[in-house]
Amino acid sequence: MIEINVNVTLHPGEGWKNVLSVFGQKMEERTAEKAVAQKVAKATVKDAPAKPEKPKEAPKAEQEITEVRRAMNECRARIEGADWTENTESESYVKYHKPLTRLFKSYARTLGSDVPSQLPEDKIQEFVEMVGGTYVDKDGVLIEYPM
Repeated sequence: MIEINVNVTLHPGEGWKNVLSVFGQKMEERTAEKAVAQKVAKATVKDAPAKPEKPKEAPKAEQEITEVRRAMNECRARIEGADWTENTESESYVKYHKPLTRLFKSYARTLGSDVPSQLPEDKIQEFVEMVGGTYVDKDGVLIEYPM
């Protein structure tokens, strides 16, 4: 390999000085505009009325979504292993994780929703039962809840 060093010296004339001065001026203007915008934003936040406090108890819908999530997590722990969230390279995780996801969505669709988290209130218990009835047989085959 051959190394070549090149030294270049530029002597900007008056034209370059004008370009640089305009560029510098525009940068100063932008910086000033940003500072004003930040001050206005801070003032607006200070003047805004306080947000109402959220109730301490979770709404019923959140509790039901939590129930759906709990059922799916328990099913995954039972089939993929208790450490399924950390051990994503285990044989059971690799074999069953995606099929279980598809199965959960399939159960939700049969109950009137595209995804489990959007199930109607009256279908959540049925979904939980379906998920609870899902298991792996002695040959390692994922068995769906009978519909």
